[in-house]
Amino acid sequence: NGLLLLDNQNERTFYLTAAKWVPETTRLFHLRADQEGNQTSIPVLLHVKHKDKLATSSNQRPAERVK
Repeated sequence: NGLLLLDNQNERTFYLTAAKWVPETTRLFHLRADQEGNQTSIPVLLHVKHKDKLATSSNQRPAERVK
């Protein structure tokens, strides 16, 4: 798995989805570059919540909702 940034990019949107059997949890994760010294991002706090417990805004399209 990987997330590619082209030479003219300095950011990219990506989406994470958990399988239905995954329990609710909170974890830290980071991204690591495979080049330039294997630099890592700052840690990001990820909350995995069951879909029925999510609050959504009326101005969000379905693809923008956290899963």
